[in-house]
Amino acid sequence: MLTIRDASERWKELCHDFLTHFRPTGYRELQEIPVTQQVDPSVDFIGSNTNLIKVDLLAGRLPAEGVLINQACLRTQNLKTLNLDSEVPYRASAFRMIGATVWPEMTPLLAHDCATWFRSFDRGHAQRLVVWLSSADKDLVDLVETYFADSEILYDTQPPARYRHVYGVPGLTGRNFNFGTRNELGFADIAGNLVIMEKDGVPIASELGISVPMVLALRHNVGHPILASPVAENLVFRNAIDIKLADCLAISQLLLAAGMRPRKKGRKRTLRTALQSAAILIGESSNDLAAVESTIGHLYASQGVDPEDVPQRVARYIELSDPRNGQTNSRTSVDLQSVL
Repeated sequence: MLTIRDASERWKELCHDFLTHFRPTGYRELQEIPVTQQVDPSVDFIGSNTNLIKVDLLAGRLPAEGVLINQACLRTQNLKTLNLDSEVPYRASAFRMIGATVWPEMTPLLAHDCATWFRSFDRGHAQRLVVWLSSADKDLVDLVETYFADSEILYDTQPPARYRHVYGVPGLTGRNFNFGTRNELGFADIAGNLVIMEKDGVPIASELGISVPMVLALRHNVGHPILASPVAENLVFRNAIDIKLADCLAISQLLLAAGMRPRKKGRKRTLRTALQSAAILIGESSNDLAAVESTIGHLYASQGVDPEDVPQRVARYIELSDPRNGQTNSRTSVDLQSVL
């Protein structure tokens, strides 16, 4: 499988390009926070840019100039199916999201900045910007036909739910259009969206969210966003098992770097599940424990963090959790507690 072997640098370049394009407009740039920081009580981890500003937004504390966001994110839905042979994760669990959130009256400016950035970013590449939207959302239709007029515009081609957002707060909903690119192979997919957030049907903000690995996967013609992520740089990919293993390792490193340790209860169970899923998958993977250790170390290095002995401990944890090792559950549990 084709991967981006310098994905770490590509991520940094894309984020720098985005921020450089948006900063002159005057958005206030928010500081990145650990994915484990619970600034949004409706979620366990930072899963999107919305989680950073939802509480302040609902309290009317969004800065007048809007906010600009570049944030590591974690979504855990993949963990439910990683051990099912018939399922392959559609998205990367650990990813970076870039975007902005503004007051409703700034929505045209946000749409303009989004469209002009995509055009400048993809200049020189055989790509075409694609927009998906519902013809029922007349205000979004006006935005798209004004600022994305030279794009491939597709009306009503996706399930209705794809044009709606739910935020985990009563009365808080969103209507959105989606956008991405059609690469030189003719494949198109969603890389982001612009959402009009509404409280009880009244617009209160507009937000832009773009997935960095999805943008790069489309741009470089790789078949999956995980293959366009830093976790792919040191691994071998020959099948779906390898993609699932990479997803587990990316989840694990992100949570370990945030100070979490695997345990049986609460949010820490997410890390435990990711590591133990990796232990099951590695038996059928094209990669071994040395590749696991190398990958965890590389992810820390790409974030400018000294991993100390964490990569070795992760490899040992996975080894002890491997169902092929024949240890009893009670003994393994004791050993695992001492490893991580």
